[in-house]
Amino acid sequence: MQSTVSVLMAAIVFIVEFFSGILSSASDREPAKPDKPDKPAVSSTLTVFSRNDEFSDLVGKYQPEGARLNFVSEYIDFEDYDDVLEYGWRGQTVDIIICDSAEICRFLDSVLPMKDIGISEAEVSGLFSFNTESGRNSSGELCALPVVNAPGVFLYKRSAAKKLFGTDDPETVQSHISDWKKFLETAELARSKGITMTTTFSFGTVPGLTGEEQRQLTELTEAYNYHQGRNATKDKYYEGHVTLQDVNLGIALPKGLSKLEVGCNWGQKTVDVLAARSMFDGFVGKNTEALTQMVANNRLIAEYSKACRDELKYGCVFASLSADDAIGCRVRFHSPVTAAALWSGEKGRIDCGLAIIDTVPDEQFKGRWLPRLVNFYTDEAVIVLEMVQNQWRATRHRHRMGRPLMEPLIWNATSDKPFGRSRLKKAIRALIDDYVRIVANATVALEFDTTPQKYLLGVTDEQYDTIMNDKFKTYVGSLLTATSNPETGENPLFGQLAQGSLAPHVEKMRMTATQFAAATGLTVTDVGVINDANPTSSDAILAQSQTLVLMAQQLNTGNGDALRTIAQMAQAIARSVTLDELTEEERDVIAHFKNPAMPSVAVTADAAIKIATARQEFC
Repeated sequence: MQSTVSVLMAAIVFIVEFFSGILSSASDREPAKPDKPDKPAVSSTLTVFSRNDEFSDLVGKYQPEGARLNFVSEYIDFEDYDDVLEYGWRGQTVDIIICDSAEICRFLDSVLPMKDIGISEAEVSGLFSFNTESGRNSSGELCALPVVNAPGVFLYKRSAAKKLFGTDDPETVQSHISDWKKFLETAELARSKGITMTTTFSFGTVPGLTGEEQRQLTELTEAYNYHQGRNATKDKYYEGHVTLQDVNLGIALPKGLSKLEVGCNWGQKTVDVLAARSMFDGFVGKNTEALTQMVANNRLIAEYSKACRDELKYGCVFASLSADDAIGCRVRFHSPVTAAALWSGEKGRIDCGLAIIDTVPDEQFKGRWLPRLVNFYTDEAVIVLEMVQNQWRATRHRHRMGRPLMEPLIWNATSDKPFGRSRLKKAIRALIDDYVRIVANATVALEFDTTPQKYLLGVTDEQYDTIMNDKFKTYVGSLLTATSNPETGENPLFGQLAQGSLAPHVEKMRMTATQFAAATGLTVTDVGVINDANPTSSDAILAQSQTLVLMAQQLNTGNGDALRTIAQMAQAIARSVTLDELTEEERDVIAHFKNPAMPSVAVTADAAIKIATARQEFC
């Protein structure tokens, strides 16, 4: 082994694994293997080997001038680090290797101690002990140091600690969560007593699931938890609950107004105006009597309008299907607030999904609800997960569909975002923030404009005290009198500062509204800008709405495909057959939507008359 090699470790494993996962995203690529030539000669340049550029980016900020450092970034399997240490990398001597703490233990007895390269124990005494202790060899010598460190804290309720351990002493609590094994054991104890250790949604290990199903369920919960913060932000802007604290730049508006909430329904308008133009009207085909009944039994037309708003708000919405003895097939819609799915690029559809069906109130946190019943959708079954006595239990219901009984309705999907993008994306939210600031500025300016500043010069001390004792009465009084100043013999001088104007605020508001309308496809009238000139013609109004109509047609096209798939699966479930066993009439159904241009009755009648005149067979 090269005796001149020292090894540094990454203290937080998941950070390195995260970057390594990016570099190895092409899983079919064969990992690079180091060559095994004769050991290279020692070089005056220090070579640092790492799986990614994180360390080189960090060192680059502090690298002294004239330092001779050679950074090599190459993803390899951690088993190959032995060869890198022994033989170098492609003819280069490797002096420092960056790897995570899971890999470092194999090298600690084969590398130089830090004291031999000039780093004393005193110099690292300020580091966290868990970093330095995990970097020691079998003789207790420090041989590795952390590259990155992200310590965290564990917050706990004292009442919960007393219930679990009989005390809320921090050292006692620390002893119960000092490593992952103890943490999980404590979590099991806490769950048995109805206490939740973490705030994120998690199933843990569910008895009755296969290894692949457990993996899918874990990934689904991670995806679900990951998006809840973003979903809450979108919901906040949709409901218009944006306060000045969220948008204040800290320049013109005082911090004392941080709790001021400016009513703004632009987020709701962005979603609802487009959703209102997507009007599902049932299915058409050769024989759709049974399908029409299914639509009526599930109130699918009304439910679609609600689902469409969620789709535009969050980017997608999920429809789940299940057998129902009363109506044949039950169709439910779930927003990303209560559901999640994993996309399969190979299959061109979702690979699996979950939906929260029922919740119960959290006994510890008022206003918080916990899942009690969750459906887990796979290619072969619907697995019902039910919380019974603080333990998840799985009940398997097999099906023959060959795919999950779940279908997403997706808005504005791209190749890298198969589950779509929200209408309330970051750029739109920034314009809403701008509007809130403008209204707040205008409100403050109006207060000053209502009471323009006045001044009175040359008054006596007694007159000054009288005025200051009741400034408001003096300000609004209809008569203001004053005697001459006996000390100077001059009469007081009264004046008023120029009154401010709201015109700049109004112009800025109009400009922001115009930008918002352009970004969302809404008309400026939709966002509150009224044209004071001559009334707009009907053709001009239609031209302004054309962008929105095109968006609605795009929305109907995507949702029409999803609804067709839902209709086919619903018919197969009702008849207990596979998709391949459906008749041609059952497969050839199309979702029908009303005209998104929403023409008036007069316009529709006029068009029909013109068509009938040109085509005699039209009736």
